[in-house]
Amino acid sequence: MGILDLLFGKRPEVSSSNFPVLIPKLSLELEVIREQFLFGWVTALKGEDAPISGISPILQKGSELDAALKAYQLTCIVGFAWNYMAFGDRLPFDEALTQRLDDGDVNTIKSYREHYLDCQGNIELLSTSLAEDIYRMWGNPQPSFKFKRALGNAAITLGIISQATAARTFGDIKAERKLKSKLRI
Repeated sequence: MGILDLLFGKRPEVSSSNFPVLIPKLSLELEVIREQFLFGWVTALKGEDAPISGISPILQKGSELDAALKAYQLTCIVGFAWNYMAFGDRLPFDEALTQRLDDGDVNTIKSYREHYLDCQGNIELLSTSLAEDIYRMWGNPQPSFKFKRALGNAAITLGIISQATAARTFGDIKAERKLKSKLRI
């Protein structure tokens, strides 16, 4: 891809030969995003004296919360990432990234992912579903509307930043900027 392609918007192409470099890089960046999401969210809630005593702002690898966040990120980025790939590379990419994110319980990640795929790409429903799952994991059966909406909005941000990170990893700076401009960051 030449400089003119980058300037005039030709989308980079990702092939399976690039996976050994791209997938580890993307998975590390997605991990940082998950950690920042949780830390920022819990810190903000504690600052507002929300009833979240005992909730750690540190994401524990292999936890149910970590699996749900990974599944959410996978749901948000895999279909997006397919825009950069030939049809035959799509499923291998999905499988390789899912395997890379696995911390020993890929079944938990897959279970949450199936749950999120039921949202059929509706970001509002998807983010609400993640918000309800996180609230339940924190020991409360049903979140208040205000809490669910706030956590849902944060989940939308998590999804958009995850997609922007995938675009940057694939070399599509234009798409990264466009996505981040939706968030004004």
